[in-house]
Amino acid sequence: MNDNTSETPISTKLTLLKRIQLFSDLHKPALKKIADLLEDMEYQKGHYVFKKGDEGDAVFIITEGSVSVKDEDLVLSTLGEGDVFGEYALIDNKARSASIFAEETLRILRLDRTSFSRLLTENKEIQHGLLHLFVNRLREHDVLEKQLADQTKQIIRQKESLEELNKEKNHLMGIIAHDLRNPLSSTLSLAELMKSESENFDEDQMICINGIIKSLNRMVNMVDRILDVKALEAKQDQLNLEKVELSELIKNTYESYKSKIENKKLKVHLNLNTIHARVDRQYLLQVLENLLSNAIKFSPPGKSIFINLWIHDGKAHIGIKDEGPGISSDDHKKLFHKFQQLSAKPTGGESSTGLGLSIVKKYTELMKGNVWCESEPGKGAKFVVTFKKA
Repeated sequence: MNDNTSETPISTKLTLLKRIQLFSDLHKPALKKIADLLEDMEYQKGHYVFKKGDEGDAVFIITEGSVSVKDEDLVLSTLGEGDVFGEYALIDNKARSASIFAEETLRILRLDRTSFSRLLTENKEIQHGLLHLFVNRLREHDVLEKQLADQTKQIIRQKESLEELNKEKNHLMGIIAHDLRNPLSSTLSLAELMKSESENFDEDQMICINGIIKSLNRMVNMVDRILDVKALEAKQDQLNLEKVELSELIKNTYESYKSKIENKKLKVHLNLNTIHARVDRQYLLQVLENLLSNAIKFSPPGKSIFINLWIHDGKAHIGIKDEGPGISSDDHKKLFHKFQQLSAKPTGGESSTGLGLSIVKKYTELMKGNVWCESEPGKGAKFVVTFKKA
């Protein structure tokens, strides 16, 4: 440090003092008294003005050069000409919260607390000016506090309103789903019965019956998905973790979807190992059904689906990959959320409620597992679920 520097003009000092919030309301005579106390100082590049933890005893105004505000090796900010640091050291002697480092040759004006305190006791205008500042600060604080209280009340009211709407929505969903399921199931049974009597119908009539059955199955599937979500949100399902051999469950899921796979002329490649994990059998079955169903829906006829089971980092990994249209970056953000319709469409006219992947995520996380998707547009999609190996 070198304090043998040329004197800063009084006009510059007055201008700089007005930038300090503590002095912004003072008149020129009072400011001039403070300006007379300012000490010109110079620091060379690479030197510290003060370090974190030093006792605060002065305020500084930069007249030339720049400094870094540092917390150890981390640079928090940079200050330059006209900037002020250490302002509150004029009022208390708390330790500095950061270090000030000269990035280049630095000229500053220094006002120490001892000299300022002496002036403060002798000059009523400065006393009144500071009191005025503190009163304004308190008033601003009261206004902000009231605004915060009002906003908090508004948020609470909005939260209560949303909770009530959510309850009403869930209640309505339950009524609709339960009231629809019975007549749908009955109608589907009648349609299946009619189909079994095919010798009594001509070709056109059978086409109509098959169309009715297909549509009813879509509706029943949609109702089941809604009931699944409702049960999850109400936490009606009880988790039953047990040691399960995963390849057996995967094969069973594949067998239950074999007719749909054959109808679309898809090829399924199974690469399974004997691996055990601690999961809920029914939950995992639901996860696998949803993922395989999705792979079938979004696979063009004649393509392949790859189902793999492997161990990595002590965890069981189940991967189901299709050769469909893939998932865009925008759609990636919607995955695993309820009622989200993605841009990719089922390739065989199948229905999609937008609920399947949200169920997959909920069940997987309840079993302390993870799920994610790896995909690029035009390159298919691969869903992976992992569980701790048992």
